[in-house]
Amino acid sequence: MNKSFSYVKGQWVIFLGADDLLTKDFKKVLPFLKDPNTIYYGNVTYRGKKFAKVYNDYYLTKLNICHQVIFYPKSVFTKYKYDLKYTVYADYHLNLRCWKDPEFAFVHVNFFVAIFPEGGYSTHTKDLCFETDRDMLFKKHLKSTSYYRYLNRTLGFWGMFQRFMENK
Repeated sequence: MNKSFSYVKGQWVIFLGADDLLTKDFKKVLPFLKDPNTIYYGNVTYRGKKFAKVYNDYYLTKLNICHQVIFYPKSVFTKYKYDLKYTVYADYHLNLRCWKDPEFAFVHVNFFVAIFPEGGYSTHTKDLCFETDRDMLFKKHLKSTSYYRYLNRTLGFWGMFQRFMENK
């Protein structure tokens, strides 16, 4: 994906895997693509189920926005590249960095953009480096309230409280 940017001629970038499909509604998103500092994202059909979610800090701790429905302005990639350290979740890491970056905003556009079937590389491969860094990444790139809610969800109240005391 990093190598492809030198070939980008337009102002917007969307990434699809070999088995991903765009829907008829894909074209309905195009008129919304106006602000070169806004990352627009739509809805996805995943494993045959329709998934439409407006993301916030906390929900981003539960699930990444599928890259198949994200319209990145080219300006994102003049500032950032995918971190190759994350072999499966480089897109998640990129989204976390952009989420915190005041130069960029995320805007949900309520159209089903793509179909993302199960069975690709990310379905069967763990990103051990991302898993190791997950807590640190959430702490660094998301609001502290979302980070502690995430810890409460994953570690329980006492685990979250202990982490809170360690970080003071």
